[in-house]
Amino acid sequence: MTPKETNILELSKRCPKKMKNGPCGSSSNGRCEVGGLCVWTEIYHQLKKAGNISILDNVLGAEKYGYSPYSDKKAPSFMDTKGFIVTTELDPPKGTNLSKIKTFLKNIHDISAINVVDNPLGKPLMSPLLPCFYITKHNITPIYQITCRDRNIAAIQSDIFAAYASGIRDILVLTGDYVTRNTKPVYDIDSTILAYLIKTKLPEGQDFTGEKTDTKIIMNVGIAVNPNAEPLDMELTAFRKKMQFADFAQTQAIFDPDILDRFSRETNHHDKTLIGILPITSYKMAEAISKVPGISIPDAFIEEIRQDKNAGIKRAKELIAQAKTLGFKGVHLMTFTDHKLLSKLMKSV
Repeated sequence: MTPKETNILELSKRCPKKMKNGPCGSSSNGRCEVGGLCVWTEIYHQLKKAGNISILDNVLGAEKYGYSPYSDKKAPSFMDTKGFIVTTELDPPKGTNLSKIKTFLKNIHDISAINVVDNPLGKPLMSPLLPCFYITKHNITPIYQITCRDRNIAAIQSDIFAAYASGIRDILVLTGDYVTRNTKPVYDIDSTILAYLIKTKLPEGQDFTGEKTDTKIIMNVGIAVNPNAEPLDMELTAFRKKMQFADFAQTQAIFDPDILDRFSRETNHHDKTLIGILPITSYKMAEAISKVPGISIPDAFIEEIRQDKNAGIKRAKELIAQAKTLGFKGVHLMTFTDHKLLSKLMKSV
């Protein structure tokens, strides 16, 4: 490791999420979601001023696990589907009742894959593993979301082993929202390192530390990117690094057509990217969503929703059409396990 890389890792220790490979996607205009300045804004500007941005192309923090060659081996994937594809997501129950999931699966059509979320905003729900396994029995592809927030590196590997044994082949790796209420976040590794280790160690029949496993685990890895981020070039630098070994990407929810246009101009990964679209159904919902770190909703659009409750659905349909026109692989529709709302949007697809 070079002295400059060592210096970056030292500075990154100030990050509450221990991000070693770029910002988390929840900072806004240089401010950390936890409070104060985002340390990665400082690091990025230092490197840019010195002309050393290319250092960020390297995966930092993975050296203690031993570098391994990247495996381009893939499992059969929903991303192999020709044409424009649609994924959606569902929330596991806060408890054990799977009836809402059963109703959702019974009433959806033409969906390529379904994300099962992992304790969004740090609120405890059922582990995504059981709903993912249940989805496989309905001949739909589950995308297993896993965050680095709630598990150490041993627990992460245990869950991946269980997922693979359950027939799950697609995994979306996330750092996870920062939480402090009634719990303590872990952040043993960041999502970049996790994606790297899944695509280098596991296909060779090794765990993350290089010890032998009884199976060569080949999974399709997805990552997240936030087109709303400011400054965007810092977010895109981290995005390009992760896309060196990721099989697909899903974006944070976009509400502004100009932001989608800008993102399209600045990236060349259209064929692997699904645009996140969250239909807003009320003014109250718009106000709540606008406070979520990493989300950007124009004030004019919020006012439009206040005057017309159907404005959010209309905008979502417009963004679906825009994503298709711009040549992205598909869209990721965030409808909170609401099959009726999902059906409304599917008509425009």
